[in-house]
Amino acid sequence: MAMVPASQLRVYEPLDSFPEEERRRWARYIEADAPLPRAWSYCETTFHGPGHVGLIYPVSGDHAYVRRVHGQ
Repeated sequence: MAMVPASQLRVYEPLDSFPEEERRRWARYIEADAPLPRAWSYCETTFHGPGHVGLIYPVSGDHAYVRRVHGQ
């Protein structure tokens, strides 16, 4: 199996930027302090053509990296 260079872009959004119902759901998730999965399920998509680009991305579950800033 060949190792492929990879990177992640994480975009953190303030909890209050979500609609009320979604905000409550994510607030419960945060307060539960749920661990992230040890292994993510990934889906691979490959675009053939000049330069061949392949994408690998998580496909299941509602998980989030949480960052607290000034207690929020």
